[in-house]
Amino acid sequence: MTDPADVNLDGLVSGDGSGPAASDDVSAFIDVWLSVRQVNGIVVGDWISRQDGDLNYDGLTDLKDAYLLRDGLIA
Repeated sequence: MTDPADVNLDGLVSGDGSGPAASDDVSAFIDVWLSVRQVNGIVVGDWISRQDGDLNYDGLTDLKDAYLLRDGLIA
């Protein structure tokens, strides 16, 4: 099971944006900031968008996802 805030899917929620995206969830999130997953012109949240930082599966990587990441880092 993946932690909801684990952006880079490495099994840990950690980082501050100064490390490589492979081990730093903040860096990974910055790399995919404002990604949008569309299928036939419709925004879709799914496992593919989740791999691009869409932590709430709404098809967009935005502030809502940043808040989820922040909460995960605090926890």
